[in-house]
Amino acid sequence: MLTLRKILLFKPLYFGIFILSILYILLSLNYESKSLYQGSETEISGIVETISINNDDNSLKMTIKAKEKILTTYYFKSQTELDQLKNNIHLGDYLKINGQLKLPHSTQNFYSFSYTTYLQRKGIFYLMQGDSITKISSNTNIIWKLKDMLYTHISKLGDVSCYIKTFFLGNQDDVSDTLKSSFQKIGISHLFALSGTQISFLTALILKILSLFKLSTIKKYLILFIILVFYYLLIDSCAAIERALVFTFIFSINKVFNFFIPSFYLILLSMSVLFFLNPNYIFDIGFLYSSIISIGLILYSTRQDKKISFIKELFVISWLSFLLSLPISLYNFSYINILSILYNIFYVPFINFIVFPLAMLSVIIPFVSPLLLFFTTILEKTVYFLDNISVGIMIFPRVSLLFYVLYYVFIIPYILNMKKKFCFCLLTLFLFIHYMKPYIWQENAIYVLDVGQGDSFLILSNGKSMLIDTGGKMNYYDEKNKDQEENGIGTYSVQFFYYLGIKKLDYLVLTHGDVDHAKEALTILDKMKVEKVYLNDGPINELEKEIIKKGKQVGSHIKEVKQNDIIRVGDFIFQSLNKAYEDENESSIVLYGMYNQYNFLFMGDAPTSVEKTILEEYELGEIDFLKIGHHGSKTSSSDEFLDVIKPKIGIISAGIDNKFNHPNEEVVKRYYEHQTLLLQTHVDGMIKIDFNKKQIKTYQNRFYQLAK
Repeated sequence: MLTLRKILLFKPLYFGIFILSILYILLSLNYESKSLYQGSETEISGIVETISINNDDNSLKMTIKAKEKILTTYYFKSQTELDQLKNNIHLGDYLKINGQLKLPHSTQNFYSFSYTTYLQRKGIFYLMQGDSITKISSNTNIIWKLKDMLYTHISKLGDVSCYIKTFFLGNQDDVSDTLKSSFQKIGISHLFALSGTQISFLTALILKILSLFKLSTIKKYLILFIILVFYYLLIDSCAAIERALVFTFIFSINKVFNFFIPSFYLILLSMSVLFFLNPNYIFDIGFLYSSIISIGLILYSTRQDKKISFIKELFVISWLSFLLSLPISLYNFSYINILSILYNIFYVPFINFIVFPLAMLSVIIPFVSPLLLFFTTILEKTVYFLDNISVGIMIFPRVSLLFYVLYYVFIIPYILNMKKKFCFCLLTLFLFIHYMKPYIWQENAIYVLDVGQGDSFLILSNGKSMLIDTGGKMNYYDEKNKDQEENGIGTYSVQFFYYLGIKKLDYLVLTHGDVDHAKEALTILDKMKVEKVYLNDGPINELEKEIIKKGKQVGSHIKEVKQNDIIRVGDFIFQSLNKAYEDENESSIVLYGMYNQYNFLFMGDAPTSVEKTILEEYELGEIDFLKIGHHGSKTSSSDEFLDVIKPKIGIISAGIDNKFNHPNEEVVKRYYEHQTLLLQTHVDGMIKIDFNKKQIKTYQNRFYQLAK
């Protein structure tokens, strides 16, 4: 034992293991894993690992463990069929599913969340849309049976079931996106999941109960580990929980056997074990939050000798947690909520000592669930109320990853009480420079956002901003084709604006009221300040009425754009060229723009009849940048029009495999014949026309120099 203790107290050992784990991560990043399927398969067989039912779109979604994990979706045709599926399919069952495999698609925007990459890190390469489901055999595994019974039991507990699944099982599938977004906005999203604090609470509770039986220390901890492992098998696996369990296991062994290994080295060992288990943990935000906050608080506690009051301790923990999570929040979300320091003082004990214990207790004693409902109602109402308070939110632009790592050069010494005032002053200066970046280095650029099948263009100049259209995928459900698209583009767009350091939009121009051009205006108006909303001059449809109503609610100025109206955005000048028509596409706002020696033409969905009218009324001359009309449809881009404007660069905004088959092959060929450089969002992803650098950059890292 003495020899083992000497080895375990050899400090370079822990640094060596940690360095090896980092090298392992770097090696894994260069390893490209591949699917075991070809993609042409029409049948898969495997075990059901997760089940969720969405009544809004009549879908049953399952994770099937076949050769590899596959996310499957089946659209049920009636309530009777749904009831049959709910009664007959359980976790652990072995199913055969016929359908079509398809690759997941992600919008290709700079800094954007990649759904494809996210799934691949979980070992999922294909999605399947099922045509039929056949149950081959029922589950016989005791763990799956218990898990299924637990989920069924919790689902019967009514409105609180989503909270019990969240705080007891680590499953957030039933929690609304609105509530998740509100937690994130007020800066307490790290609390809305099973965490190390809750595992610590559970550990302390189990040890307290075991201490009543006068067991030896080794027996108590052995029983504890058995209970925790069993609990882990029942809950949904997540990086934050696995981190908490590994920390608990390693720290407990150190305590039981009196190895006296300092906390810092136990942390290094714990992190190394986790990275060897799964190197993709480094990309998990929940894991990063829980790990770095836990590590920082442990290091802080080792430097403190004095005892402080409970209230003061809450404030100190909240303040240090805010500092430790600051770089992670800034990198991933580009904003922080200063008031979260105060919010956490209330919500940390509220969730950890009230909601979490009640969620656990409700599983065992269901009649406690009304009490849980009372407190979760308080939780929801207060969170939604605070979400509407914009005070305290600070938006920072995305910068180099190294910049965020450097934050810890000031934060860690501050946590360890080393030159606190000096470190705090440097940290404040660092934050100020970061915050002021958009004002110091102002962009003059046009961003073509990849919003799938739709249009959206962001113009930036001298601190001013204008968004032309918002995108907005059409929701359509067809019994025959079972073709469903989901919204959410507006949320990603707002997040992208934050990444650029944009705190408000000066202008939102909606060329016309079609869904794929204007629907996400509702989301954008809801999530950020918009000074002026411009609509086209023509009949107002139902979507435009909703936008006008929302705009007035949030204090935006609403205006109809008439022919020859001028809009100035920094050094850009735009003129509206189109008239009002009865048809929505015909009445699209057509914008002619100028910046220095460059000119632009944004055609919206204007057809060839509008092109002809514009040629008759205006002498356009050659165009440097043309936003090609109607996503490259054959209804636009006539030869007559192209012969006159001779576009040097044409941009088509369209979705991958869209049902309209945009762009039309003949239209694409026509532009090539006119020697136009064609850029397309479904091929190139997001496109940035950077006038400061005089170059065009695409998401696919293709670069083109501007001619002038």
